[in-house]
Order: sequence, then C-alpha cells, then structure tokens
Amino acid sequence: MQQVAQVLTKVLGDGRPPVRYVPLPPAAAKQGMIDMGFPEWLAQAINELFDAMRDGVMAPVSPAVQQISGQPPRTFEQFATEHRAAFA
Repeated sequence: MQQVAQVLTKVLGDGRPPVRYVPLPPAAAKQGMIDMGFPEWLAQAINELFDAMRDGVMAPVSPAVQQISGQPPRTFEQFATEHRAAFA
C-alpha cells in the first residue's frame, strides 16, 4: 500500500500534499470497519484479503487477464493515470 500511495502522489501531482499510507494493526482496522457499520464477517474477510496482499499472494499476474479481456495487463500506475479524475 505504500507503493500505491507513492503512485497516487505521482499521478495526482499538481502540488497536492502527498498521499500517505498509514498502516493499522489488523485488530484496529477490523474494529474501525465494524464501527462504520461493516458486518463482522466482512471486516474479517477484508483483513484476510490484506493479509494475503502483504504476504505477496496477489503479486503474480495471471495470463487470464489477457486471455479474458484480450488486453495485456496494466500496471497500477497506468490504471491510476487513466482514471486520474476518480482519485482526485
């Protein structure tokens, strides 16, 4: 997520303050989601998803991206640049 923040800072540019990633302990993140109205099971599932990301489980790019879409995979920077307005 630190890399995501760096990419968003670069893509948004324009003298804006940098995007910061502030890591939270999983228990605090889960409680925050529950406090916002997430069901407990969903908050737990999101924490497990982030655990998998931290462990690198989602790092490989599957050939299925190109097989299904007919387009080569894009980097997050390419995606963020194409959809800059959504992040602004």
